[in-house]
Amino acid sequence: MFGHKPTFELCPIRGHTLPGYYANKDMMVIGPLARSAADLQLALDIIGVPDEFTARGLSVRLAAPKPVDKLRIAVLADAATAEVDDAVQAGVFAAAECFARAGAEVNETARPDFDLDEAHRIYIHLLRGATSISLSDEQFEKQQALARVHAGEQGYAPWMLHANTMSHREWHAWNEKREGLRLKWAQFFDDYDLLLCPTATTAAFEHNQAGERWERMIPVNGKPQPSTTQLFWAGLSGMVFLPSTVAPAGLKRAGLTTGVQIEGRAAVRRPRLHRGGTFPGKVAAAVRAAARLRLNDPAPVGLQCGRAGASLNAQACGARRRGAWISDPKPSATTACAHPRVGSRPRSRRRTAGTRTGAFSGESHRPAPRASSARCCQ
Repeated sequence: MFGHKPTFELCPIRGHTLPGYYANKDMMVIGPLARSAADLQLALDIIGVPDEFTARGLSVRLAAPKPVDKLRIAVLADAATAEVDDAVQAGVFAAAECFARAGAEVNETARPDFDLDEAHRIYIHLLRGATSISLSDEQFEKQQALARVHAGEQGYAPWMLHANTMSHREWHAWNEKREGLRLKWAQFFDDYDLLLCPTATTAAFEHNQAGERWERMIPVNGKPQPSTTQLFWAGLSGMVFLPSTVAPAGLKRAGLTTGVQIEGRAAVRRPRLHRGGTFPGKVAAAVRAAARLRLNDPAPVGLQCGRAGASLNAQACGARRRGAWISDPKPSATTACAHPRVGSRPRSRRRTAGTRTGAFSGESHRPAPRASSARCCQ
């Protein structure tokens, strides 16, 4: 399954709101879900047009993407604000490797110039300010009383209570903070075309309706994490009105799919890999390859990247995984493989002063040879 969250207000929401609601709420967008990347584009072309209020004087023409081998890509696979499960991180790194092998410059240390903890706090206040319209008068009064009790406390619950009941004047102050973040993102995307990051901290988790939402815990790398912490990765781009595409990028041992979130500048079409298909389409092939080869943790996914019958194995990463090359697994006996030797440089890659194209920034093009995995067809 693929999904796309468009640039804010690119797709009109008329007809998609609950009865009695007409306004487009802060950060609310509609976007397509599809079984292929090609269908995502088809659906977006249909719904991403002005509605009858603006169609008379407005047309939409999205900026054309760069070729993949011209892209500059940053990777943010984990954050202290919302720790990410190792298997999910592995899928993000596998996606980055797929881009690198297609000739893109990939950097694992580049970050927007702002504090991620503070960005999350701004997001929760704006989000729960926007959703307060759904409270009844009785619920609103109850939230006001609880907000006074927990005034000054930190964390999701006190932030939510305060944001549900804050004044419109205070909302403007939070909105000013957001505008500062939007400027920082604009500066970041002057230097980088895409940011790869997780869609959430885990794959799908067991249904749980016990207690309040922030009291429900999800295991992440063997530790409990509040389910509301997942919101961090949705808010990273959504709060500042940026688009993101989500594609399947890995499999956990239980067979659950993990995803990669591909964020970019507003109102720009997503890139395509040469020789057919969008990048998310290549990731779809990766998931099928992973299922066929029955890869389990710590090898949750194979990325085909256009090579028939073979895949790139994303090793379980964790925080220490940064910068490592992704080795090739042994394919099944019925799979033909034409991979180059692990660590060799494809002929299509080029080097320029101060950068490395087709590889992760800061790493060597030729890792030390490993006798156990010198070739993927051993």
